[in-house]
Amino acid sequence: MARETRKPELLAAVGLVLLYLAVFSGHSYSIDGVLIYRQSLAIVADHSLRFPTPIYWFDVYTTSKYGIGLSLTYLPGVLVGWLLGLPVPATSATALSSDMFYRDPVYAVGAAPVHVVVTAATGYLIARLVRELGHGTTPALFAMLAYGVASPAIVYARGDFAQPLLGLCLVAGFLGALRYRRSGSAQALLVAAASICLAVLTRPVEGSLLVPALLVVIAPGWRMSLWRPAIYPAGIVLASAYVLAVGLTLAVNWGRFGTPFQTGYSQISWGTPIWIGLPGVLVSPARGILWQFPLIVLLPLGLWRLWHDKHRAVAVAAGYLIAALLLNTALWIPWWGAFSWGSRLFVPALPIAAALVPQGAAAISARVRAPLLAVLFVMGVVWAVPGSVTNLLAGYGGAYDGTGPSFALSGYPPIGAWAFLHHWRPVGAGDSSGVDIVWFRLARLTDNVSLLIPVFLLAGAALFVWLAFRHSPGSESDVRGGRPAAVPSTN
Repeated sequence: MARETRKPELLAAVGLVLLYLAVFSGHSYSIDGVLIYRQSLAIVADHSLRFPTPIYWFDVYTTSKYGIGLSLTYLPGVLVGWLLGLPVPATSATALSSDMFYRDPVYAVGAAPVHVVVTAATGYLIARLVRELGHGTTPALFAMLAYGVASPAIVYARGDFAQPLLGLCLVAGFLGALRYRRSGSAQALLVAAASICLAVLTRPVEGSLLVPALLVVIAPGWRMSLWRPAIYPAGIVLASAYVLAVGLTLAVNWGRFGTPFQTGYSQISWGTPIWIGLPGVLVSPARGILWQFPLIVLLPLGLWRLWHDKHRAVAVAAGYLIAALLLNTALWIPWWGAFSWGSRLFVPALPIAAALVPQGAAAISARVRAPLLAVLFVMGVVWAVPGSVTNLLAGYGGAYDGTGPSFALSGYPPIGAWAFLHHWRPVGAGDSSGVDIVWFRLARLTDNVSLLIPVFLLAGAALFVWLAFRHSPGSESDVRGGRPAAVPSTN
């Protein structure tokens, strides 16, 4: 497409970046994130996959046990911070200091901004995927903002988890495969292949789910006789990317643990009873996806509309991927995702689900469409606000860690999370009871002048989103009605 047609989505992406910087926390939230970041630091400072000093957290860690993908994205920023001589908190094999969470400037300037960029870039690719499916700019922007503002994405843009990066890989892979299917573009195929590689390096198990999904998207039809001239060469490219990623993962395991088949996990189990895990993931106040991203109720309609509009390959691939990630979340022990907001393992599916929101909206009666979309959007924003203000380490995640507590009504963040916010201005860098935004942590040192920064950032975000909709061509179909523009069949 011409460069000009991408302008609204680019403007909205800038708006998301400014929004995420306005609620930027600048610190780690989990031992998972600490290990992933320290892996990157060990590569830069020690040229090793092993930590120079072990890290203690109910166990002694001499290296990270997580996929190398997110650590690789940290490398440029961590390298800059290390070369600048920024101090790094010391580690200990007997205790995990709060300094590692709150007082690491290398993480704050070199790693934390990666999550801002990843989340905004995911929103942009969602908009491009919506456009690729035949909708106009307005529904593309709506889907982008539904993901970026009215879902857990805004909370995870502040965090240190790998799932948002996997979500970026999934939507990029879908977009690349769909464009290859329609144009035969080698560049699009390489994007799909690179997405597979980074997805597997980031989360090997969930990343592997992307391979069959993309093979379905690029297939020219359901008849095997049609596959040879088109799918076989492309399939070889995608399979090669997967083999490369698996090989690199095994090599990383070898460097970490001395054997390619050791992952560092003591137990991998999908043993939660489905009658407990599935309702918990869908409707429990603390972890329910329907509370986190209410617009997902349009997903079944979106899949039906895709099939009806002859986007059948996309419907099958998207439905399979979302269902697989849902089951992975529901059956995993512990499915409730201790010390994280919402169903963390389902976060990678949110970009695909958001891209199908305009499809579902188009299938709704015009009389109820606009008010329904508005209500569902606002409900998502309401859910996300506490996670953008309060500190995950203050106790909310631990209070609702478990099957029973997750079903307590107070587990719904807008009800229960505020109990862990005791004052608006943190008394120090390690204070978890104040507003968990870096500009508020700096307020005592700046006589509250730093509080002007989020005000300007929020104003800038609103301006760029307004400009995005202003540049949206009025003649295109949107979420208020009309059918998508005609596009080649993908049945």
